[in-house]
Amino acid sequence: MLSLIQDLRHGLRSLASKPGFAIAAILTLALGIGVNTALFSVIKAVVFDPLPYPHAERLVSLAQANTDNERLPINIGYPTFVDWQQQLHSFDSIAVFADWQASLQTPGDAQMLTGMRVSPQYFDVFGVKPMLGRTFTEAEDQSALRDVVVIGARIWHEQFASDPAIVGRKLSVNGRDRVVVGVLPDAFRPAFYGNVAMVPEIWLPLGYRIGDSPACRDCLHLQAVARLKTDADLRAARAELDALAPRLIRDFPDYYPLYSMKEYRYNNITQPNRNRLLWIDPYVDGLKTGHTDLAGYCLVASAKRGERRLVSVILGARSDSVRVSDAQKLLNHGFQAYDTVQLFPSGQSISTLRVWKGATNEVAAGFATDRYLTLPKGKAPKLTLTMAATEPLLAPVDKGLPVGTVHVVLEGKPVADLPLVALQEVPAGSFVTRAWDTVRLWFKQLGSSS
Repeated sequence: MLSLIQDLRHGLRSLASKPGFAIAAILTLALGIGVNTALFSVIKAVVFDPLPYPHAERLVSLAQANTDNERLPINIGYPTFVDWQQQLHSFDSIAVFADWQASLQTPGDAQMLTGMRVSPQYFDVFGVKPMLGRTFTEAEDQSALRDVVVIGARIWHEQFASDPAIVGRKLSVNGRDRVVVGVLPDAFRPAFYGNVAMVPEIWLPLGYRIGDSPACRDCLHLQAVARLKTDADLRAARAELDALAPRLIRDFPDYYPLYSMKEYRYNNITQPNRNRLLWIDPYVDGLKTGHTDLAGYCLVASAKRGERRLVSVILGARSDSVRVSDAQKLLNHGFQAYDTVQLFPSGQSISTLRVWKGATNEVAAGFATDRYLTLPKGKAPKLTLTMAATEPLLAPVDKGLPVGTVHVVLEGKPVADLPLVALQEVPAGSFVTRAWDTVRLWFKQLGSSS
């Protein structure tokens, strides 16, 4: 202890004899301590503290795969967001957002704020409720005016003295009057926001519509977040990928061939396609690879042999070679062990159904499209088909109206339920026909209930 006191006295005398050096040393220490404190605060908030949202373990960030670097996924375009909303069912809600710089005009001067433009589902994804007012509606998001804003608690406290009547008040933001519809709580901090040093303090509806210039599929400036359903699991995600792949092939025939390119050149740099099945199996023509440390190595592969196309989905493989090998095994097994049989061609009448109160009393029923079924080889003769028709079927009947279901069973196990549709139109009958059929139906129902 005595030695420590002596060292301290010596250090103080040295600093007192050189005041310039002392000031520099003190400032250096202060700056170092301040920087370390700030860094630790950011790291603690980002890494160590749990995310301050209800059921935060269900929050996920969604992105497109990056063909240049699988570990660095990229942002998405608005049409991709719309596709995901319609086709991904493992999530309670999906939202997108983008950075936005706002200039708030106050009585003294203009104040620059960090802001975000968000789709109306954004606040539901994070489970945040405004402390005053509400968040955005779908109608406000579709308006080209984007004349409403939600503000953060700091702005409300410091600029508007915690005015409880702030909701409904007009603010001048970026030179336009916008109405405050809500105030978010102090504790809300957006997750997955790119700049951890900046806290957004004002939010604006995204306001995109398909066809707008910034809403193109290749305008990759939107980040996506989603909240998983409580019962969602890996199998549900795999099933959705299974369903999305055929839709991509069918709905974007001009776009899909890009997935079969073994390499492409951009900015004078040649990039290989990471789907190595393109080099191994001549029938493979897509689709996508993906990899993260958490999700492992993933591959959605598609192959066409003759008139048959199969899609395999590999998720969570431990290496690139494993995902390629397993995908190849699945495709080979599918082509070798299964047959695709046509059950019914489109437009063929498979039954004639009774129609009541119509200009005619019958309608042909069948399928609007060709109906195929993939089965284990040699099992097609063992299929059992039964039909359940809509009863009673009342006119008018539009062409394409669902009028029943064909139940497909294989060796006692249900395989598929195929919706029957009317193959022709049946207009309503005359007054006499409708009145007579009403009486007949009454007696028919009376007899069946007795």
